[in-house]
Amino acid sequence: MNFSKNTVNIIFLLIIFTGLGLRGINLTVGFPMLYLSNDEAVYHFSALNMIANKTLFTLGNYGPLGSYIQIPFLALGYVVLYLSGKVDSIAGMQLLLTTQEGYFLFVPRIISALFGTLTILSTYKISLELFKNKYAALWSGFLVAVSFSLVHVSHLARPWSPALLFSSLTILFAIKSIDHKRRNFRNTLLAFVFSAIAFGFHQITGLVVIFLILVYVKKPLTSTFSKKYIFSFSTWIFLIIVFNYLSLGGNIFQVFGHQNTSSLNLIRSPSYWFTQSPNELLSTLVGNLKVFWNLILAEGLILLLALYGFFKEKIHSHFKIGFIFLFITNIFLALFIFPAILRYLLPSIVLLPIFAGIAMHRLLKNRSLVFVAFIIFLASFNSIYWNYLITRTPTFMQMRQWLDNNIDAKTPIASTSYRKVGYVPSAEASEPIRKFRPGYYMKAANLIKANDYPYNVRNILYLESFNRKTKLENLDAGLTVFPAEYIIDAYFKNTDRLLDMRTDFELIAHFSPTDNSIHEQRIPELFFDSGHVFPLFILDRPGPYFDIIKIK
Repeated sequence: MNFSKNTVNIIFLLIIFTGLGLRGINLTVGFPMLYLSNDEAVYHFSALNMIANKTLFTLGNYGPLGSYIQIPFLALGYVVLYLSGKVDSIAGMQLLLTTQEGYFLFVPRIISALFGTLTILSTYKISLELFKNKYAALWSGFLVAVSFSLVHVSHLARPWSPALLFSSLTILFAIKSIDHKRRNFRNTLLAFVFSAIAFGFHQITGLVVIFLILVYVKKPLTSTFSKKYIFSFSTWIFLIIVFNYLSLGGNIFQVFGHQNTSSLNLIRSPSYWFTQSPNELLSTLVGNLKVFWNLILAEGLILLLALYGFFKEKIHSHFKIGFIFLFITNIFLALFIFPAILRYLLPSIVLLPIFAGIAMHRLLKNRSLVFVAFIIFLASFNSIYWNYLITRTPTFMQMRQWLDNNIDAKTPIASTSYRKVGYVPSAEASEPIRKFRPGYYMKAANLIKANDYPYNVRNILYLESFNRKTKLENLDAGLTVFPAEYIIDAYFKNTDRLLDMRTDFELIAHFSPTDNSIHEQRIPELFFDSGHVFPLFILDRPGPYFDIIKIK
């Protein structure tokens, strides 16, 4: 089947809008909560912290570029709120963001969705450069648009989406620098710059430099090329040093240290594999191997097609070697260094549609439209069904609506969890925690007047702040310092249900993401990592189980 140029353009636009739609549905989910996902909180709060403290340094482990790109949009948001009369001063904005911490969280979510959509375009261009086939390029673009891992990570306020775009641009301009002699230096320089920018959004995507090094080292090193290569590589090193300094104070290797406080076991020190018992090492390795099962669940069809396309299709040997070493390095790090979470394979996952697209073209070009439609549906199903689920009212919003309608904000409440509850505690409720965590909601306590309860502020004590071993121990610690009348209990499986742990509890309200049943095994989390959302059919809406309990 041959399409005209206009038809190809129309199909490509439909693919772009499909990808944007899958990434842009319900971007305000959880409003005004900040901690729907911990990664979102750090990523967004880092930008707010830069503005508040007039600093260029980020919070946590992320590179600085994700925070920088939010700042102009946050400034625009303030101007809009000021002109509309929502706030009348900087102090008013400060109070708004203190009481509604996730008020502007939609800003980085929109940015993430847009960058994720642009990755469709960059992948389309890569496929054209590699295979010189517009139909294969359309299939590649489509598979990026519907890839569940890419849709999922583009939907949330994380630095992955822009990092993956610049990672793919690195591949694109590296290929251009080899295939197009006229602009060799420009393309080589851009490839290294984009690799550094990818690192500046999320350090792990900096792995794409492996592809560059292997592609260029395999190329004959003429004296002219050597100068271009050395300059480009030096530019890359300079940018990496700058971005590293702005994100981790100049020492990226601190995340390997035992005393590291900036990450939550994000990186496993190499010494781990020499100091643990054989049983512990085997258990860790087996647990890490589960990430590949999650990869099959999330990207099974695309993965199979990509393997077929990669080994079947002929491309320049230096490109193939670059891809192989990039994939192997990413897999090695996922198994032995990073935690067993699917998103740490994203530097490789984003490249799968390139080869899956050419495989789709070869395998489907003589097939019936019914069969092609079935394959399209199969490739898209996870993303479509996940988007359907997140349009359903989450249990955490059901719980909050019930609470706001039935229990006064001044009534003392204890909560077993902060995530997906999201109320800002009053000064009275946060004061017991400040005795051992002095800065805990200090700004809110200073800004909010006594007996004043603006929207999203409640007399609520978060029990997990006591950091005891069990829910009951946290509850006992909380009740000794705070006269809670009700308890909000969030849990993901039946054995964690607080209601069954004591006899002096009365269930007032219950909210379930699994209809009327409570599962014995942990249920999926739709907003965590894409590998943790399966099996999707267990859920009929997002969120954990919630019980509102009255203490007798």
